Amino acid sequence: MKNFFLTDEEIQNCITESKKMNHSMNSLLRKMKVKKDRASSISQNAIRFSRQNGEGDWQIYLRQNKENVLDFSCGIAFIPKGKNQAFNLRRYNGKSHQHSNKLEKESPFYDFHIHQTTEKYQKSFYKDDHYAVPTDRYTDLRGALKCLLTDCQVETGESKDSHQMEMFS
Repeated sequence: MKNFFLTDEEIQNCITESKKMNHSMNSLLRKMKVKKDRASSISQNAIRFSRQNGEGDWQIYLRQNKENVLDFSCGIAFIPKGKNQAFNLRRYNGKSHQHSNKLEKESPFYDFHIHQTTEKYQKSFYKDDHYAVPTDRYTDLRGALKCLLTDCQVETGESKDSHQMEMFS
């Protein structure tokens, strides 16, 4: 039984709400580590930061398979005040597997894709964020994270010039 539910309107409000984190996109990517409790080739990182209105937290997470560069995922979740469970809002996946939107009975696709939590899927036995749409907006984890930050109104702790400066370091 799910203990937390958001309407489509509440999900959209969470997505469009302005967010501020004190980490740069580059530091999130640089600090990815192989999970210590499993022998795997998956690097990951997650950061949690406060919602500006104090009503809970946000979490951004990244996962990258070191053996298959197309097998990656990054996402943003909402953690309601007083709860520890993260509620996924969006997930940006690589082109490493076939996906189909089961409830819509659509043909499967094999492409980069963006998962979105919906009321419809929350009420089903599928993952809340199972629904996904193919995209050509990114081709790697860095591009997916950049799309996530833009789409979900996340302001990072880096200056506008930091991307240009990185090219010369």
